[in-house]
Amino acid sequence: MVYDVDRAQIIPGGVWSQEGMTINSVVCATRLLELIADAQNVGLSELARRAAMPKSSVQRYLLTLEDAGWIKNSDGAWEISSRVGEIFAQEKGGQNLREVALPFLNKLQLDTTETIHLSVPRGRSMLLIERVDTSHPLRAFLPVGGMSEMHTCASGVAYLSASHEAVIREYAEGAFRKVTQNTIDGASALDDAINEVKRRGFAINDQGLNEGICSVGCPLLGVTGSPVGAVSVSGPKVRMDEKAMERYGEMLVSAARQISEAWSVAS
Repeated sequence: MVYDVDRAQIIPGGVWSQEGMTINSVVCATRLLELIADAQNVGLSELARRAAMPKSSVQRYLLTLEDAGWIKNSDGAWEISSRVGEIFAQEKGGQNLREVALPFLNKLQLDTTETIHLSVPRGRSMLLIERVDTSHPLRAFLPVGGMSEMHTCASGVAYLSASHEAVIREYAEGAFRKVTQNTIDGASALDDAINEVKRRGFAINDQGLNEGICSVGCPLLGVTGSPVGAVSVSGPKVRMDEKAMERYGEMLVSAARQISEAWSVAS
């Protein structure tokens, strides 16, 4: 399957062509943004391979996206910039979930001493819009603007646990990509994880997204009671043992409730 940048469509078994110069540049650029967000820290050659486009064309789009501030290059690898997260954080009424949550995230980081993540849903993924880092040299790291499929992360499972049954059912009908040995791998396992969140109050992810990294997540609710995002505490397994995750989970539930209340007022 090849992405035809001239016709802005997927052509099964096709090849890239410059025939019919009605190129939809926006669609091409969006496609590259999606690929970068999915891979993170990906090089030019790999992007060209995944998009089935000439390297010269990909390079031209990348430089344009970089000039616009959507992506950045680090040692030859491309990743989504923080601007993406900042823009997607904007919600109705001009209020910004990131701005509302940040004071609570800072306090949570001081209380737990681990990395704090704030995410919002985008399709089947959670988009990271804010990260408050720990001072520990050994720590969890996800780039702001990066996306993780919901079943792979504590934030995603927490978000789904507060979602309408139809949303959960639709997600369960999709593919469950495994990124580690501990990733949730099907609808039944997802259902068990969601029920556990409802029982405990927060999600626990034991190396389901990254080997050696554990996290706890809790949904953030809007004024109607529907989830608008999720917050999580993440750290290396050597520090995030079962007792630590239970302790941080209780702190997280309190912080999430405060953020949700503040967001409801701001909205």
